[in-house]
Amino acid sequence: KVGNYALGPEGLKKALAETGSHILVMDLYAKTMIKQPNVNLSNIDLGSEGGELLKNIHLNQELSRINANYWLDTAKPQIQKTARNIVNYDEQFQNYYDTLVETVQKKDKAGLKEGINDLITTINTNSKEV
Repeated sequence: KVGNYALGPEGLKKALAETGSHILVMDLYAKTMIKQPNVNLSNIDLGSEGGELLKNIHLNQELSRINANYWLDTAKPQIQKTARNIVNYDEQFQNYYDTLVETVQKKDKAGLKEGINDLITTINTNSKEV
């Protein structure tokens, strides 16, 4: 167990489900920020510091929009691709498992090495995509 997650099929399913929920929340926040107009405080007396305050508010709103677009265009697709890679690797491992056990029982070192190398290749490929 690592942190709040168990390292196994059920723990993986839980972690991916929670990731999906967090992605939905972030999407809602990002889309809300992008659509939100700049704050208009022109009818409110903000005193001598009002101009600077309004400038900072608008700057922060613009930064929020930049971050929201980064989330939607870059971070979210990368997270989704990583999640798909995790699921695909889990399926690959499950498909290889029985074969690897058989190669161990048959003392087939070459077959075992080949199977493990296939899994390592997938891990290395996925690592480069993160």
